[in-house]
Amino acid sequence: FFFNDTATTEIYTEQIVGSVRCVQETVTISYKSLPEALALSWAPPSQTIGKKYPLMYSQCQPIHCRTIAPLQDSPSVKATYTAVVRVLNPLKVFMSANVVKSYKDGKYNVFELEQKIPISSYLIAIVAGNLKQQQIGERTSVVSEVEVVKKYANQLKFMDDQLKSLESYIGEYVWGTYNVVILPPNFIYGGMENPIMTFACPTILFGDKQETIMHEMAHSWTGNLASCSSWESFWVNEGMDKFLERKGDKILFGEEFAKIDALIYNRYLEYDIKSQGEDSSYTSLTPNLWGVNPDDAFSTVPYEKGFQFLTYIESLIGETEFQKFLKSFINAYKFKAANSNDFESYLRQYFHDHFGQIEADVILKNIDFDAWIRRPGYPPVRANFTTPKSQEVTQFVEQYIEFNKQDKNPSQFKKFNKYETYLKVWFLEELLDREHLFDASLLERLHRNHKDTFNGENAEIKLRWLKLAIKKNYEEAFPLLKEFLGITGRLKYIKPLYNELKKVNIGLALKLLKENQNFYHPILNEQLKKLLGVELPQ
Repeated sequence: FFFNDTATTEIYTEQIVGSVRCVQETVTISYKSLPEALALSWAPPSQTIGKKYPLMYSQCQPIHCRTIAPLQDSPSVKATYTAVVRVLNPLKVFMSANVVKSYKDGKYNVFELEQKIPISSYLIAIVAGNLKQQQIGERTSVVSEVEVVKKYANQLKFMDDQLKSLESYIGEYVWGTYNVVILPPNFIYGGMENPIMTFACPTILFGDKQETIMHEMAHSWTGNLASCSSWESFWVNEGMDKFLERKGDKILFGEEFAKIDALIYNRYLEYDIKSQGEDSSYTSLTPNLWGVNPDDAFSTVPYEKGFQFLTYIESLIGETEFQKFLKSFINAYKFKAANSNDFESYLRQYFHDHFGQIEADVILKNIDFDAWIRRPGYPPVRANFTTPKSQEVTQFVEQYIEFNKQDKNPSQFKKFNKYETYLKVWFLEELLDREHLFDASLLERLHRNHKDTFNGENAEIKLRWLKLAIKKNYEEAFPLLKEFLGITGRLKYIKPLYNELKKVNIGLALKLLKENQNFYHPILNEQLKKLLGVELPQ
């Protein structure tokens, strides 16, 4: 269970003796990772679907690649890489690189891989296990354990259409193929945008699969091709990616879907800013991360505040002109990295070049770059993403609350069952926003009327339903809560639920963490330990 390899690097040094002379040197480093390397997760057979073979996968973002390879672990440093990996037959290996050769060597399967496009270290990725690749379209496929890969591929058969929708907005996909690896359920993120080979948690299959795949796919341009140069400019990756994701959503699923998704996550942005404090550096698009693990500053701020910044600029110049600008920026920084100042400088120069001095100055006067990028707090211009459908759902929530006070159902309460998932999620978000207006009796009524929805497999719905249950001490839902905390390790779902439990029943929170810590990813355990203020036994 070790990375045990050599790394060879060509170094160019300069000596000045009357004139500049370049000397090429080759340095080879032999190294071995530690068993507790944070970048690697080792799943025993009992935690896999097949129960016969172990499975290993990596998670290098943001600063964990340094635990498995001797390199400059910064998003500003990009490199190509090759790898030769040996695993016992019948196991297979996939990486954020293309397989150029595979063969058998006795009892081993050997894979030679190469990534020719320079990438940041956090995008180096590997997965090894009893895996199979199932093709979906000409350029897309799903990789997972042999027992379930066909079923998973059927769930993600829309990926070709998503790739085409993004290309129609932002330009050619340069990575060749796009593949998704469905990992064990303790994978900490919904998706991780490793080039060529996105890693994903199985929760996306019954929840936010359209949004998650579109988001990770969009990183093929924003993040993987043109990257942030430091985690203090993380929004250059994620704000742009959210913007591009929702453009793809609009093309494929319609404007209503894209706007309500923005509406839902604007609620998360408001919560994160409120909980961290409006004056906290972490609520700025350029937070101060000196001496800070970037994981500790993780929130929706770079995603949603960054998205709203770009949306605001688009509102000033129009969709067509902003599309041209975004294409130009990504092309200028492809294979390179940019920070917030780079973005501002490029935008100013682009506007002067394309709109002329006078018009550009008028537009730029309306963009307060300091307020948007550097100051903490809420976006200086608050976006409105409401739609007729979202307003209809909000009215339905208010009816449910009022009728419940009279021990009645709304006259059309069954229409909830016909809502698409994103509308059900908005319904629950609106309930959470009005939690002070009702007690557990409303949850009992909702559960009685819509039991199949709340007991179903959709993790987006479960998260919000279980948050309500904890807040209102609705004990009927607690068995579902305990089950959910023990079968998924996705940060987006698990940390908020432990945070709610901490407020009302710290004893239960600690008990459940102790029961599940061997299942959770080491990075998640670290975050839960800090959240609950405890040390976990090894």
